[in-house]
Amino acid sequence: MKLLVFDAWPGQSVTCGSGLGSSLLKLPAYADAVRAGHTVDLLTSRAKAELLAGSSLLRYRYSDPHQVALEDYDLLVPFGVPIPEAMRELPHLHPDPRTPCELKRDYDKVSHVRFWRELLADALGAPPPTGPARLSLRPSAAALRWARRQLPKGRLVVSLSLSALTNLKRYLRWAEVAQGLARALPNACLLLVGLEAPGPGFPPGARNLTCRTSLEELVALVALSNVVVGTDGLVTNLGIACGRPTVALFTIIRPDFVIDPALELRAPVRSLVHPGCPLQPCYPRLGNYRTAACPFDPDLGPVAAPRCTDFDPARVVAVVTELARAA
Repeated sequence: MKLLVFDAWPGQSVTCGSGLGSSLLKLPAYADAVRAGHTVDLLTSRAKAELLAGSSLLRYRYSDPHQVALEDYDLLVPFGVPIPEAMRELPHLHPDPRTPCELKRDYDKVSHVRFWRELLADALGAPPPTGPARLSLRPSAAALRWARRQLPKGRLVVSLSLSALTNLKRYLRWAEVAQGLARALPNACLLLVGLEAPGPGFPPGARNLTCRTSLEELVALVALSNVVVGTDGLVTNLGIACGRPTVALFTIIRPDFVIDPALELRAPVRSLVHPGCPLQPCYPRLGNYRTAACPFDPDLGPVAAPRCTDFDPARVVAVVTELARAA
């Protein structure tokens, strides 16, 4: 069967799985379909098309619906967007008109990976998948050549992403983490990546490539790293997809919501959970942490209450150092 999965459409807002990191967590669903003998094409945003350029699961990655002949497909499956008017009457559209966010009500128990796998299996009329979830991404050859020119030969590379939700930045003492890593791994190259530029206090020897790479180049840098470190998001999801040892710091979302137990991990993944963060058990009740008032943080809601504690930089440094020395 020839499938077109789409998670972007002009004029439609994305309602679920909108982040670049979340798009990687859909790869196991595509892998299930390909394993079952189906062909999968993707209609998505330009950024996601670039990010997934190294995926062998997807035959074509479109970013313009005018490039796609919808009638050529056996099945059209929406992945996180409302069904556009142009598609509502098509007979080969997956029949459930609800968006994934309406279907996905239990945020506390169902991981992203499991949800997308089950959604696509249902669209295909197949039973829920029970086998291992395969999450794999490779950089392009050109991006790899570029990335190798940016990195010192023969040295460990620890990639650090400083990105975080605005309201959580004060809990992440990245400069102290970087200083600790510079002391613990004096011969390693500390590589700063992502879209959050470093502030004061970082070691002078850190290689700063924040805000200076394309998505394809970012994938290549992560793929060449010995350890990848960051909050739950694009860079840590890339680390897992590229099979690199990864340290993911979780704040609002529980680790098992992202790191599905069924995932085939090709390298160690360590989850560090924000100590005593009251947002985690409340996430299912709040629903949308970007807009909902938080009763535990005075900066997010009207109720004054004790603040969360910081991540302990020494704890982060110890876990990263252990993985780096084992690499």
